[in-house]
Amino acid sequence: MSLMSVHVNVAYDPTLGLNSHTLWATLLPVPAPSTPTFAFEMIATQMWTAGYFLGQNKFTTTVKHHNFPVCQADHDIGILIPDITIPFVNFYYLIMWPFSSRKMTFSSSSVKFDGQMVACSQIAPIPLPMMTCGDPFTLPTAFPIINWLNQLKVGMSLADLLLGIAKIAVSIAIDAIFNKLGKAKGGADAAKKAAKEAAEAAAKKSVGRQIAGAILPEVAGKLGLTPKAFFKKSVSALAGFGFSVVEGNPTYKIGIGGGPVPELALEMKEDNPKGDLFGVPGMSVGVGNTPTNDPLNIVSDPE
Repeated sequence: MSLMSVHVNVAYDPTLGLNSHTLWATLLPVPAPSTPTFAFEMIATQMWTAGYFLGQNKFTTTVKHHNFPVCQADHDIGILIPDITIPFVNFYYLIMWPFSSRKMTFSSSSVKFDGQMVACSQIAPIPLPMMTCGDPFTLPTAFPIINWLNQLKVGMSLADLLLGIAKIAVSIAIDAIFNKLGKAKGGADAAKKAAKEAAEAAAKKSVGRQIAGAILPEVAGKLGLTPKAFFKKSVSALAGFGFSVVEGNPTYKIGIGGGPVPELALEMKEDNPKGDLFGVPGMSVGVGNTPTNDPLNIVSDPE
């Protein structure tokens, strides 16, 4: 049973938000342990050039609205979103921008376009946020701002809403747990000691080696190449598998890489899923461009 109707998101819909990011006010000497600061999650359209070519954007191919593809479940705007911190000067942009992410969390289980669930996000009347990258947490603080002008709507059930909220809660919990692990007893002292040792070692190195020594460990963590980062990816993969089982499409995926680096992943999924747990296929309401024999029976867009 549908709880509410949500306007779809299409390729040109702009999004924006707020969060916090790590601040590196200087690159030399070696940056101090990470300090989060307020950040504007800058405007980015759902179709984002870098994210599109890296396959992070998830769009329909045959079902369109006003001749533009519609966002599908797990859509991510992707990398190179130029988020800006306060203060503006921040050398951590070197890490932030290449690994940026702004991802759909909610979806309609009862309406599928091109065989995939339709992604759902809106700012009102019931907020359905996107998860936006940040430090120390990825948070549900980004929204599309004009998708309410789209005439095509899909239904969301109470189960869809609760599942999206659960995904958000689990994501934040995983971030919190691994952030806490980094600050466990002795962790702060160890970080200070490591920073001091790094600064002393850096004084003996060339400028290029000092910069590489600051950036490369961060990149390795983003790619899942450190033990802690890979363990976090593994936990997230298990959580994702659990949610995929609930959605009726069991999928397990774990890998290294991400951002601008193609992911090397192991993916296991059921070839013939039995269908959605949340009920029979539903109907969308509005105007769209589809083949005349489309099973959704949406009226073809006259444009």
